[in-house]
Amino acid sequence: MNLDFFIMGTEKGGSTYLLDCLREHPGIFMPRREVSFFENYLYDPDDLTAFTSQFEEAQAGQKLGVKRPTMLGHPQFGERLNRHFPEAKLIAILRHPIDRALSAYTQHKTIRTIPNRPAEWFFDRILQGPIDGYPRASLVLEHGLYERNLRRVERFFPADRIFLLTLDEVREDNLGALRRAYRFLGVDEDYQPTGAKRQPMRAPYSPILAGYRRLQSRVLHEMTDDGFLVRRNLPLVKTADLASVAGYRVLEAILPRGEKPRLSPELRGRLLAYYDEDITGLERRLNRDLSAWRR
Repeated sequence: MNLDFFIMGTEKGGSTYLLDCLREHPGIFMPRREVSFFENYLYDPDDLTAFTSQFEEAQAGQKLGVKRPTMLGHPQFGERLNRHFPEAKLIAILRHPIDRALSAYTQHKTIRTIPNRPAEWFFDRILQGPIDGYPRASLVLEHGLYERNLRRVERFFPADRIFLLTLDEVREDNLGALRRAYRFLGVDEDYQPTGAKRQPMRAPYSPILAGYRRLQSRVLHEMTDDGFLVRRNLPLVKTADLASVAGYRVLEAILPRGEKPRLSPELRGRLLAYYDEDITGLERRLNRDLSAWRR
């Protein structure tokens, strides 16, 4: 098979919205869920069966794509994808790096890959260096270094095969942003998906939902030594997974979303300093003023 495109970024940046709108296009086939095959604990360069099996329902002539928005920050992603699909196109949707980091912090805390501590403590601590026992905690920050990560990918894929959007652009003009994405992929750009007017998902910050997800993660997944979550190989895990997702959706529908974590001005200033040089490089790349990201 040939893979036409890969949504590689960014985590908590609006990629699920993009996935839904691209999947709806009749000229495109994408698996409904993220495909994590290229990550460390799954990747086997000699056996792509688990990857290619995701496309068994694709129709002839459809563009084939997958989504895994953490891949933009994965140091081996470009090399691994190039080995198997050197002609693939890449897509990333980028978000204000501190807002993205706060959403990522919320998610990683609930799935136990970072300490269950307040945001002020976590970001102050991770700016100082690695946290013992949490080997992937630094990625909450590093996945927002978009320019650095794009340069790494461009060692294997030229810039003209990488399509970049910002979440701000999607919020300002949903259909215009999607039209550009369709054009990049070579499908009918006038198609209007029914989900286009839906706003990209907002992270839920309810402490009850967070507690539910931590319990869900503890029951369904075990953590590898390098910090990845792997589904437990136990009877009825798939059934328990489906039931827990259904329960989460019920709670999400009836509970208040909760308050987004707030950071002190001093800490937010340190985070802006951390991202400043990278934002400057991204401004040059996009030829766009990103001064709003520095506020």
